[in-house]
Amino acid sequence: MAVLVCLLLGMSLNKCADTVGCILGPSLRTIRRWWRWLEARHALFSFRLLDREPEWGRAVHWTDFWRRALAQQPLRELMAYLDNQGLIVP
Repeated sequence: MAVLVCLLLGMSLNKCADTVGCILGPSLRTIRRWWRWLEARHALFSFRLLDREPEWGRAVHWTDFWRRALAQQPLRELMAYLDNQGLIVP
């Protein structure tokens, strides 16, 4: 989650890898893959999550949506909810 928060706060991939990678260990390549994975699935994930919290739909950009969501609930809970909705979440 720390990696995602860094990216959502506007850090570059390199800065995020330097800052968080030292602590958690994900490589730049892994961070890039996670970020692209979330962006590619945003429309589907946000559609399902808006049933749970319609207020998040006020976000203009997909990163704003995730900032709002993560400010209220941990990533693990959001992904567990999506998994319970039948979506594939690794």
